[in-house]
This record gives sequence, structure tokens and C-alpha cells, in this order.
Amino acid sequence: MRSAAIESRPIDTRTLPPVTGSSPAPVVASPPPATAAPALTQPATGAATTTRSEPRGTKVPYSDAALADMKSAPSMGAPAPGRAPEAATAGAATAASAAGAAPTRAPDAEWGWPTNGKVVQGFAESTKGIALGGSSGDPVLAAAEGKVIFSGNGPRGYGNLVIVKHANDLLSVYAHNRTLVVKEGQMVKRGQKIAELGESGGATPRLHFEIRQQGKPIDPTTVLPKR
Repeated sequence: MRSAAIESRPIDTRTLPPVTGSSPAPVVASPPPATAAPALTQPATGAATTTRSEPRGTKVPYSDAALADMKSAPSMGAPAPGRAPEAATAGAATAASAAGAAPTRAPDAEWGWPTNGKVVQGFAESTKGIALGGSSGDPVLAAAEGKVIFSGNGPRGYGNLVIVKHANDLLSVYAHNRTLVVKEGQMVKRGQKIAELGESGGATPRLHFEIRQQGKPIDPTTVLPKR
């Protein structure tokens, strides 16, 4: 009876001696995962390091057909034959656009004043030109070399009119003349007499003078030489 009571008594493990050779391993906290370092490839000793900027090609088994295809393929770094680089093409298009948009102004040395009179009315969008004073019968001179494309009675408000066509799509217009001395189709030089000053444009004799670039009036004083 005593032995049965001893066997049913619970065992206190704290009083048991340690088992030889089976000491529990100390618990060690797992270190945090290290940041993966970038893969570095060390070149072999004496070998040059080469940096490739283009994608790697696909490996193809060697064959005569594959070799022929590789030789016939165009280089990706150069434009195809007959095609200009995009930068050069864009630059040419920009230059052509700028040349067509900006009117070309004739050099001052190619132009001269059509009369010796003073400017009595300046340029404005409403007048389309300037007015030069003088005396009736004063010579009216061609401001630059060109071809007479009109000589006669002009539109209302212009009186006797002469129009001369010059280089760079420029026209010079001479209005309110008393007498015309040139004909249509005639070539004239700068300083050549083409008319005589009249007074149909106002109470006093004056020459109405215009310069037009591609049909658009511009300020003549920007083309004529400084006085």
C-alpha cells in the first residue's frame, strides 16, 4: 500500500538532477535579414571592363543561316541609308520655317529716299506709309532698283500712282504724283526719276510713300538710310 501511494505522487521536476550531456541550447534571437548587396562581377585579372548600354541579345545556335542574318541586319547605332538623323531633320525644318516666317529686310545701302522733303506724316497702320513734303513738280525718285509693275491712276485715295517691285518680295509705292514718267515693265535704278510730286493728297504738295513686304505695309524708315 505504501508503494502504490508513492507511485501516484506527482514528481517535482525542479528537484531532479540535470541529465549528463543533454544541456538545452541557449535561445538566441534571430538576426534581422541583411540588405542584399548589389551583385558585383569582378573582371578577371588583366581583362578590360566593358560597360554595355544596350540590351543583351538572344543566344542563337550557330549556323550558316544565322551568321548571314547577323551580317545583313542594320546597325542600331546609325540611321538607315538615305535617312537623315532626326536632330538634323528637325533643325532643317526649324530653319526653313523661320526663313519663311520672318520677312527679309533689304540692306540700307540698297535704298535711298524718294524725295528730299521732310517727313510730314509718320507711319501708322491707318496711313500704311509716310508723307514727304516738298514743292509741286519736285522729282520723285525710285527708292531702289526694280521693275515698274504699275504706272497710272491708282485706287481711290492714291491719285497718280507708281509701284516698283524689288528683290526680297518688296514693293515701293509712290502716290499723289502730278506727272508720271515711267511705264509698266520698265526697269529703273535707285535715284532714277519716275514721277513729279503733286498735291492730290492734301492741301499742300506731298508724296505718299509706302514699302510693302509680301503685300503687308511696313514702316519705310526701317528700310531707308538714316538722314
